[in-house]
Amino acid sequence: MASQVACVQVVLITGCSKGFGKEIALYFARDLKRRFKVYATMRNMEARQEELKTEAGDKLGDTLFIRELDVTKQETIDKTVKEIINQEGKIDVLGKRSTINLYYCKKYKKGHLCFDHSAD
Repeated sequence: MASQVACVQVVLITGCSKGFGKEIALYFARDLKRRFKVYATMRNMEARQEELKTEAGDKLGDTLFIRELDVTKQETIDKTVKEIINQEGKIDVLGKRSTINLYYCKKYKKGHLCFDHSAD
């Protein structure tokens, strides 16, 4: 019998230096069935990534990858999304802060589950 290859979902999450963003990134990265490849992003990565690296442990570089992205700067969004698309060929789940929304993304022609905790 041929073995089945798991369908890995590529997850991009913003605001991962602390709070819900960090916890959601760790939750997906620690999935026992290894169904997710998580790109955890944050502003000012040099100053903020150590806590996430420590908590990620052996998941860092395996199912969790840290990237710099400032949601207020379009150039960092474009750069990071392009890098992930070039590396993975897709982004399946977008976690943008922390409440759950489902939206249709015209650019990628695919529905995405989103997390958004913005006050608006």
